[in-house]
Formats: sequence, structure tokens, C-alpha cells
Amino acid sequence: MAKLKRNVIEFYSPTNEYYPVVYLNDYWNLNEDYKPVNETTPILPIHITLAPLSLFKWQLYAAQTAKKTWFNQLMATSMLPSENENDEEQDTIKKALIETNPLLLAVTVVVSIVHSVFELLAFKNDIQFWKTRESLEGLSVRSVFFNVFQSFIVVLYVLDNDTNFVIKLSVVFGLLIEIWKIKKVLSFRLDYDSLVFNVFPRIHVDYQSSYVESDTKKYDQMAFRYLSWILFPLLAAYCGYSLIYEEHRGWYSWILSVSYGFLLTFGKFMLYTWNEPLISIEVA
Repeated sequence: MAKLKRNVIEFYSPTNEYYPVVYLNDYWNLNEDYKPVNETTPILPIHITLAPLSLFKWQLYAAQTAKKTWFNQLMATSMLPSENENDEEQDTIKKALIETNPLLLAVTVVVSIVHSVFELLAFKNDIQFWKTRESLEGLSVRSVFFNVFQSFIVVLYVLDNDTNFVIKLSVVFGLLIEIWKIKKVLSFRLDYDSLVFNVFPRIHVDYQSSYVESDTKKYDQMAFRYLSWILFPLLAAYCGYSLIYEEHRGWYSWILSVSYGFLLTFGKFMLYTWNEPLISIEVA
């Protein structure tokens, strides 16, 4: 009997009927399960599970296989993560599906979706607030620069720890928003009468007039001065503790880990204390 092979389906030519599909499914094989084979392993145990597979599941597995092949081809000519990073992310998802209770997994998915929605709403409200804000009275300009620094450290920390793409996208978008706020708190002016190297106009940067003419600037500076007396010694102590008692891949990772941990611990407290006198100014 002649057979016409089309991918994994074999057809019987006279009647154009196909034979039962035999699909080798290695989707659930994790990278950590693979072991090196050499002369010390002359005999290898092989465990084969033969079971029927529904058409829907077969389509899912076949789609994942095609996706991996397409991704590996695209990866060679793009800035996408490496194949190892993609496999690690896939293994993380597989382990979660295998080892996690289905009810807990469903709750985790729902919470993640709700968190993403609230995060988008927070971005939207933050942009809307600063876009419509005309006066800086009662707002801390220094906290804007602190947020830029904090978001920048978070981005570097996330990139250094190979987090998944969704989190990377979220923190980078948050950093771009914080950088955009700088334009709202500072005024930039080009001075063509004073050229740099007789070519480029000199850039003058000043605070917005609504910030300079109010008491906000005075209290902003006072809050930063008092907080620095407390936080800088704590930062030095935390650096020493992390250097002695914790393990790090290198100096760069140590700096990022210390900065991220310190900002995560004291950042919210710092911003709350920072803005407390400024809130009283706005209410008054």
C-alpha cells in the first residue's frame, strides 16, 4: 500500500484516509531532567508511555513545537532573549503547571491579571495627574528625581536577574513615565547668545516658577536634609551587612542588590515622610 506522508499524518492514497497519528510528545521534559551520556552509562533505562491524545491537545503540543522552531529561527536575527533564557522561562511555566495545585494556580492567574489591570490604571492615573497639573505647589520635586533613580535601579536589577519579559516591560515603562515627569517640574531654555564650542546653544535648566515662588521648595530641601541624616548611615550599615553575610555574583550584582534592597525597604517610608510636610502646605 502506498503512503503519502504529510508532516506527521500518513494518508492511504486509494481512499485518501489517514492512519492513526503517532506523536512523540516531549513537551513536559524539563531541561534539568536531561543527563549527559558518555562511556560511564552503557545502559540507559527508557520509559515510554503510550496513551491516546485528543485532537485539541495534539494541536496545542504541535503549536508549541512549531513556535519553538520559529522562535529559534527569529532569535538569530533579532535582539530577543537567547534560547537558554526562553527554555528556562518555559520550564518555569511547566513546573508551575505540574507541581502547583490547580485551584492555587487559578487563583494565582486571577491575581496576576488583576494586578496587571491595577498597574495599568496606576500608570494611566499618574500620567493624567501630571499632564493636567499646572502648579507644583505642595509637590516634592526632589521625590520626582528620587523616583527616577529608584526606577532606574529596579530596571537594572530586573535585567540582571533574568526576569520574565512582562515584568521587564512593566518596569521599563514605569521608568519612562518617571523620566517624562522631569519635563513637568523643570523648565529648559536654549540660550543662543552663549554657545558651547561656538556651535551648540547653552541649555539653562530651572525649577518651575510655581515651585520656586512657594514654600514647597523650602520644606522639600528640609525634608531631604533630615532624611539624609537617617538614611545614609542605614545605607552604609546595610552595605556592610550584605557584603559580609550574603553571596553575590560580582561587584555589579552586589551594588544592584544592595541598592534594590535598600530602596525596597526604606523607599516608601522615605517618600511618605518626604511628602508629609508638603501635604500640610497644600491643605493650608
